[in-house]
Amino acid sequence: MGKTGNKMNKRASMAANLLLMLITIGMLTSFYYLRLTENRVDRPIPVKTVLYSTPENLDFDTSGPLVFVSGEYEPYIYTENGEIKGSEYELVKAVLDDMGVDYEIRMMSWARGLYLMDIGDAFAAFPYYRTREREAIYLFSDSLIDTERVDYFYYYSEDDSADEVGVQLDNFGDLNQYKVGGIEGYYYISVFDNLGIPYDLSIDEVECFQKLKEGRIDVFPISKISAEAVINRHFEGDKSNFKRSSFSIRTDYDGEYLMVKRENSKAQAFIMAFNQSLYKIKSGEEIELDDFE
Repeated sequence: MGKTGNKMNKRASMAANLLLMLITIGMLTSFYYLRLTENRVDRPIPVKTVLYSTPENLDFDTSGPLVFVSGEYEPYIYTENGEIKGSEYELVKAVLDDMGVDYEIRMMSWARGLYLMDIGDAFAAFPYYRTREREAIYLFSDSLIDTERVDYFYYYSEDDSADEVGVQLDNFGDLNQYKVGGIEGYYYISVFDNLGIPYDLSIDEVECFQKLKEGRIDVFPISKISAEAVINRHFEGDKSNFKRSSFSIRTDYDGEYLMVKRENSKAQAFIMAFNQSLYKIKSGEEIELDDFE
């Protein structure tokens, strides 16, 4: 009986040690991936465009005009004195010109752009984040601008002292104690809906920053590059008052894309032809890549 008890104790001890080792490995692994997530920023990543082995003359009807919709998204595409500007606007124009497409690019709210696509009044929209939900409805081009997509929650505070606490966000549950802002048609709205987080909708980033300043919202998510562009252009006198929290939200995929509804009969042929010309342009055959960085 004594020997049996000793064997059972040894087995129990070995099982406990094994469990402790597995828990330790799990904690270290979780910590590692958490650090990876925290360290991700908006920075260039390798070009994702792929050289396709398809014929030069693809079976795509270039007659139109085809309507492409987009919205204010500084510094990538925006309007200034009635003129559309921005690196992604110039890039898409160059690709469509290379394809020989008869096209028109219209600026509007992101939500209206999606609506016009859904009812067939617009052929494609750009630049949009790629999500698993959208993949079920749309076909996506290769990445237009190759960046890791991380949107940080910004807030407004005139307190520049070292004791300034600011917004305290460690997880999505913490958002419930703040008035959250967002842009209608953006990918994160579905995230807020799924988590039951109430929010206030705006047309674009400029309106969101204005609401922050006026105290109508407390936080809203935006990438660092876009935040700097909007603040520098529209809120120069408040640069030090707009602050970035450490908490962020990201998409399933990096980069930004042009998308067409899957049910459109021209969608697949168009995307293939678009990707061919996009590869040529971004490879520098006709336009220097530096123009779009």
